[in-house]
Amino acid sequence: MKHKGLIIHTIVTVLITVLIMMAIQHRKVLFSSGFEMPWLFGNASSTSGKEDTQESELEEDEIVDLVLGRIPGAGRENIIRLDYESLHGISQYKGMAVMGKNIYRFEIDATTGTILDWEVDY
Repeated sequence: MKHKGLIIHTIVTVLITVLIMMAIQHRKVLFSSGFEMPWLFGNASSTSGKEDTQESELEEDEIVDLVLGRIPGAGRENIIRLDYESLHGISQYKGMAVMGKNIYRFEIDATTGTILDWEVDY
């Protein structure tokens, strides 16, 4: 009976892994073709949640340029998540990018373009 449970656990783990990898690959295709799936990948390229503020904020493309400028050889398709947040009058973009085996996590002030946090997992 223990073997049956182990086999089921292994199959479920493999299926979940395959589904995640397929979703990531599918996301790259959809992202590069202009389609969005915010329900699956977060608010990747839409700023629909962005509220009007008194100060002028950087556009999403400017944030993307800042991020890509710090990751040698990266293109827009390497940014797998980019979310806009405004909380208590502080607006920022949070996101994630993947280049090779490296995973980049970042937070950028939406008004000044200042990089508030930058982490790299190798």
